[in-house]
Amino acid sequence: MKLRIMNCKNCNAPLRLQDDKLVCDFCNSVFDIEKDESDVEYEKTVNAEEYILRSLQDKTAQLQEFYQKEEQKKIEMEEKRDREIKERRREARRKARIRLIKECVMVLVIVGVSFIAVKYLRSKYLKEDNLRGGNQTQTTQTRPKTYRVTKSQLLDDKKFLDKVDEMAFEFEREEHEGAVILGSDEIWNMTSDPEVLERYLVTSDASNGIYEFLQVTMDAGDGRTLVGYVCVVIPNILVDEDGKVYQEDHSLTRVQEPADFDYTWKMSFDYEVLKDEVLTEIKKDAERNYFVFEL
Repeated sequence: MKLRIMNCKNCNAPLRLQDDKLVCDFCNSVFDIEKDESDVEYEKTVNAEEYILRSLQDKTAQLQEFYQKEEQKKIEMEEKRDREIKERRREARRKARIRLIKECVMVLVIVGVSFIAVKYLRSKYLKEDNLRGGNQTQTTQTRPKTYRVTKSQLLDDKKFLDKVDEMAFEFEREEHEGAVILGSDEIWNMTSDPEVLERYLVTSDASNGIYEFLQVTMDAGDGRTLVGYVCVVIPNILVDEDGKVYQEDHSLTRVQEPADFDYTWKMSFDYEVLKDEVLTEIKKDAERNYFVFEL
């Protein structure tokens, strides 16, 4: 800070300092104090604490504003993620409903076509029977011979058993894909192939079938799993005159009569109850002359 001698600009008399002004006692003039760079630096030095405190307050305000913006971004990202999760759940439920509707329509179409076909064949048969007058001996119609399948034939044909497994697995994948548990927002899926626990060959003079008992594991996507059991039936298994095993119509179905079968989850939860009821139902019908072999 420079030392300066100040005189009145009007009368050149000495000036005195009064508050922040320079006052002339001779002509009563009042002047502002002119400051240069050295004066400013001096004030900063004298009032260093005040300047530092003001600077800290400014920095604190900037940091608060920055963290508020970051917190707002985080909240917006979480809200966006929640919206995406809800949208995926709604889409999964929508697909499940569409699949259920398609299955119901397909069943109705199959039942309708089957009814029409049976009605047509019956009408055709009655018409031919009337033309023959009902008195002629009917000529025995030739039809494909069916042969009783043996346990050894199936065990020797590993390719056929692998094909049977894949049919059963694919059937279960379609049953449980994107399964939505009713009454909640939880979505459970079958993320791995079922496990074959046991196979049984059920054979008679009229038909042959394979009963596969499968363990199905459902996954909620958050670490929770649920294990259940189903029995898939692969019917109409035949063997030709050369001993080759084949399935006549590539059909299959599921056993859903056990007492503990859960129609929401589409499976049973007590394996021994399931197996006992299925095998008991087969064996008790003695008139069909069924034989049951464990494969």
